[in-house]
Amino acid sequence: MTADRDTLRLLKQAERDMRIEALYQLNPQLKKIDEELAAAGKEALMRVWEGGGAEAAAQRITLLQDEKNRTLASLGMDEGVYDAAWDCPLCQDRGYIVPGEPCVCLRRNENLRRRTDSGLSSLQKTQTFDNFSLEWYSRPDEAGRLAKRMKDFAAQLVRGEPCGNIFLFGPVGNGKTHLCSAVANLVMSAEKTVIYFRVEELMEALREDLYGRGDAYRGAGDEGREGAFHNRGYLQEKLLRADLLILDDLGTERLTDFTEEQLIGLVDGRINRQKAWIVTSHLVGEKFTDRYDPRLVDRILGEGTRLYLNESSIRFKKAQKQR
Repeated sequence: MTADRDTLRLLKQAERDMRIEALYQLNPQLKKIDEELAAAGKEALMRVWEGGGAEAAAQRITLLQDEKNRTLASLGMDEGVYDAAWDCPLCQDRGYIVPGEPCVCLRRNENLRRRTDSGLSSLQKTQTFDNFSLEWYSRPDEAGRLAKRMKDFAAQLVRGEPCGNIFLFGPVGNGKTHLCSAVANLVMSAEKTVIYFRVEELMEALREDLYGRGDAYRGAGDEGREGAFHNRGYLQEKLLRADLLILDDLGTERLTDFTEEQLIGLVDGRINRQKAWIVTSHLVGEKFTDRYDPRLVDRILGEGTRLYLNESSIRFKKAQKQR
């Protein structure tokens, strides 16, 4: 990232220098004025350094600057023509005001990158706790309490407090994904990283990551960044490093030895690193416990707070109302 930023700065500086050179060719007098300004500035510094008066040099600088402004005005320009076309004039595209103090532009770009890398769809990026409507729930108080529990979980994670993990289960189409998106958006607003995957899509990505070409997986938003292509296992490492991992729709994937091995390793790895996760599933009771390896069941049920969203499909209810 730093190398890319420095390269872009050099390109913008080169573009500015070419623009000024073209200006000098258009008006050679302007080049002479700039050279005389530079000489007068050096003379003023030498006078100050030697302890003498720099009044004459300062007066010369004022006269030259006035002449320069008149010349630029005659060309329909001002001194802005000498500036590089910085995206952020505040830090001149360095990313930092002073060392260790990120500029607002860097924070904004990093936040955009986090949202791009998260895996959330465009719709999911709009889903929050504020627009999670309870009107479709037959037991709105119960659904509201569950939503508050999810929001509290996100707030604890944001504050860096122990927040545990969540296993959110219940029938399809009842708002589980919206709640996960709301958690993700709240966590990312605090400049923390989130990765969201539907389990079946994750398994496809992991197979490509581990057994495909070494550079096959590239996260969204990685284009143009140093290390944009990676060795095998890069996706696994990203999944383990993120502040929050959301695995949605467990139970819809094709169950294989590879799938269970990856899920067990992933959940284990995040538990060992004390990194939070949310797993959702439409499977309830024995349909869940009988489907998976006992080791995976033990880790999910033992390490995750179980939240049951017991509601029939809201998606179906909305479709029925629109008829």
